[in-house]
Amino acid sequence: MKLRTDVPITIPLDHLILEDCNGPQLITFLKALEFTRLTKRVAAFCNCDAENIESADLDSKIDIETSQPKSPKENQSATLSENIISKNSPQHFFLERTKLLTQSQIKNHSYIRIRNIKDLKKWLQILENTGSASFTIITDTVDAFNSKPIGIAFSILNQEDASLLKIETIVIDLPLIIDSSLEENMSPEKSISTEEILSYLKKIFENEHLLKIGHNIKYDKLVLQRYGIIIRGFEDIMLMSYVLDSGRYSHDIANIAKKWLFYDLITRKEMLKTGKRSISIDQISNSRIQEYVVEKSNVILQLWLLLRAKLIAEKLLHVYERLDKPMIDIVAQMETTGIQIDRQLLAQVSSEISKDLLCLEEKIHNLAGEKFNISSPKQLGDILFTKLKFPGGTKTKKGQWKTTAQDLEQINCQDNILIEHILEWRRFSKIKSTYADSLPNHINQRTQRVHTFYSLASTMTGRLASLEPNLQNIPVKTNLGKKIRRAFIAPPTKKLISADYSQIELRILAHVAQINPLYQAFKNSLDIHTLVASEIFGVKIEEVSSHMRQHAKTINFSIIYGISPFRLANQLKIKRSEATDYIQRYFDRFPGIHEYIEKTKNFARKNSYVETIFGRRIYYDEINSPKVSIRNLNERAAINAPIQGSAADITRRAMILVHKSIECHKLSTKMLLQIHDELVFEAPEEEIEQVTNIITESMENACLPKINLRVPLKVDIKVSDNWERVH
Repeated sequence: MKLRTDVPITIPLDHLILEDCNGPQLITFLKALEFTRLTKRVAAFCNCDAENIESADLDSKIDIETSQPKSPKENQSATLSENIISKNSPQHFFLERTKLLTQSQIKNHSYIRIRNIKDLKKWLQILENTGSASFTIITDTVDAFNSKPIGIAFSILNQEDASLLKIETIVIDLPLIIDSSLEENMSPEKSISTEEILSYLKKIFENEHLLKIGHNIKYDKLVLQRYGIIIRGFEDIMLMSYVLDSGRYSHDIANIAKKWLFYDLITRKEMLKTGKRSISIDQISNSRIQEYVVEKSNVILQLWLLLRAKLIAEKLLHVYERLDKPMIDIVAQMETTGIQIDRQLLAQVSSEISKDLLCLEEKIHNLAGEKFNISSPKQLGDILFTKLKFPGGTKTKKGQWKTTAQDLEQINCQDNILIEHILEWRRFSKIKSTYADSLPNHINQRTQRVHTFYSLASTMTGRLASLEPNLQNIPVKTNLGKKIRRAFIAPPTKKLISADYSQIELRILAHVAQINPLYQAFKNSLDIHTLVASEIFGVKIEEVSSHMRQHAKTINFSIIYGISPFRLANQLKIKRSEATDYIQRYFDRFPGIHEYIEKTKNFARKNSYVETIFGRRIYYDEINSPKVSIRNLNERAAINAPIQGSAADITRRAMILVHKSIECHKLSTKMLLQIHDELVFEAPEEEIEQVTNIITESMENACLPKINLRVPLKVDIKVSDNWERVH
């Protein structure tokens, strides 16, 4: 036998050094495996008397495994961890569950199809008595506001012996076609409407004492609320997976099943196919739809049994229970409420942008010496680098000139008017297509409002992501951005309230890096950017110019993103040597920041993750990559992640507290938007004073009681008729 020497190693060699060895425990294990020669060598290495150490019974005395299940293929090459797991530990409980849950549970699934009202009532009674059940709903479209459910499945543990984790599943067609042979006084082909069936299921979904387990529960809540059903008492395995593996993969049900159950779950997209072979849902047979929902419901229950145990074992249950799960109801309400926009104003803005674009096009063509398609990367690259011979151009692998914003900005540091016009043309064009022209198309015909969707489990750091339309990327400071925001309005007799955390990331940085000058500045309500400018440029605070302050502001927000001198030089349009000097002076004046950066990088290299102040983990599995570019990218992200992630967690806590307080006081105010560190509300005029006090108190005390920040949080609140005026 010859060992292969060309196998790639993803773990750094210095991490493979044996730092400590429990000789007796290792010898116990080796003896059980009958590794005679190796036992002697280990005994000599550890200076142990192997003769007096008994062999272990691997089935009852010792369990040497990793804390994550492995597929048969992985087990062939997996390295055994010498991690002795106590039988009473959460880790052992998790491992026992992984042994009981097998693919055969899914592959050999059987189910009961509900065929009449009698059976439906019987199984609803069984469901009520179980305590917990997984479920899945399949709809005719994926639009939560307009889709109709066409099938539901519920899965429960076999009640005869739940410890065996045997699963039973029922499936209900919507509408339900009654089997007349099983129902008295029923005419042939009789069906019961979706609305009537859901009226029977209402008591199941609204029973707080019956735990409903799903995947992306927010979607199910939005679908069912149109039928007068509010899901109460639930768990969401999507968010459980997100807490356990933030940053590692997307948390759709197929990915989670693949990771934890090593099972290839068919997705809706695969069932409907794509391209020329794509079909609509009504072309799928009832039996195929039934199999789909049964399989998915079965998988959800198994994953819940695993992931909840894993959250406990990893001491992450509090992140899921206190930060993520409560957001489901809040975000569902925000999406349902939506926000009103001024269609006429957007049309006016679109017309103005069109004129500006024509003017810019003419200037660009004159400077280029010919007309060309500015939106074409190929034509733009040929003009800039082939015809005009701009320096610094690079090509893709296919030989095409690179013309991304970053590429052009590097040229722009030379103050070239053509590049400035091209970048401005792109900004104008994007705002026109993404907002001025597109937003009216997102107005819901029933509510006459725009309803953005928020993804709860797609960002690495715990931030929410706004989708369809994305309202989080509207520029705040440009004139065009302000015009777009002006189109978001409050209805008559109501106002918009904007509550924005003031410099929250810098406050968190001051807390985690323990920087006394920043403590004092924030406590005394000093302008932090002016203070930093004074320190970096060595002048008195009253001598800081607006130019110095702007540079300090850029440096403040860049440092926490682990910016390089090269990129800082591009942003400030200065020499790289100056940028290097600025960064060094910053670290000299605030040494705690450099210590924080090094400590964070070292922790990430060792653990492959970083943590927020609330304990959320953000994974960077490639932080030890042998490729320098990948390693540096992961290090920069890891430096910022605890800061941005902590800000995101604080904002989540604030949203939870504000939501609870508004409900407690029975106010009509609604939370509409979350734009990173900003919350936007719509409130009746008579509630403005009361609700602004609630918002301020909740947001500024969001960390308590778990975290006592060294630096006070500050919230800026403004009230107006439109979103632009609250900035």
